[in-house]
Amino acid sequence: TFTADVDGTYVAQLIVNDGTVDSAADTVSVIAATANSAPVANAGNDQNVTAGTTVFLDGSGSTDADGDGLFYSWDFVSKPTGSLSEFDDATTVNPSFTPDLDGSYVISLLVNDGIEDSDPDTLTVDAVQPSVKLFRESGLINPVFNEVSLPYSSNSTVSANVMGIPTPTTYTLDTFRIVAEAQSFTIINLTATDGTGQVVPTISNLSEGLVLADGVAVEFELASPLTGGATVSLNYSFEIQETGETFSASYTFTSN
Repeated sequence: TFTADVDGTYVAQLIVNDGTVDSAADTVSVIAATANSAPVANAGNDQNVTAGTTVFLDGSGSTDADGDGLFYSWDFVSKPTGSLSEFDDATTVNPSFTPDLDGSYVISLLVNDGIEDSDPDTLTVDAVQPSVKLFRESGLINPVFNEVSLPYSSNSTVSANVMGIPTPTTYTLDTFRIVAEAQSFTIINLTATDGTGQVVPTISNLSEGLVLADGVAVEFELASPLTGGATVSLNYSFEIQETGETFSASYTFTSN
């Protein structure tokens, strides 16, 4: 007996002897080969992208223990309802596709070594349309921010009797939060005015030309000095340069 320790052909020779003379040699070939190992698929990392931009996938991290060449097969496990996105070539190591709708695209990769398929490996591509989200604070005891639509427009009447030691000199009429998604956006045409000319209202944390960075929430307050019993007409507004969406909030305000 012997143990074939590496792949290849082993040729064994036998000679027998009867005590006087050797026989002619006889040979036998033993071919040793490692059992095939299933390949391992690697679909790459999850991605967050803007809808409408090309996504490049990378299956080059896939491996085969036997060193066999690999065949690639990409497929959509799921995609947003109504999406018509397809791969440019689902059989290459680096295919691409363009997500045409917002949502999650779950993608699987199978590789084959010519004998056996791998288990599937998946990744998720989350696509969003660039947008600006606006949220308005509500509730006094446990305030929460609820999303409101852009363009935004409101008209309110507010009467306030402000207390405290020392007594505050300003009053916050509303608090909002604004968030840019998938790209940066710019605040323009920012105004805060009093139609009666009696007070100078303010918008905190926003300024003309302010760039809202992707994913960063900016909280801002619409405030006014106290009016000393007078009634004022306050108007706050701005515009998103890239989309043309507008924000406008008007208040008839009276305070102590």
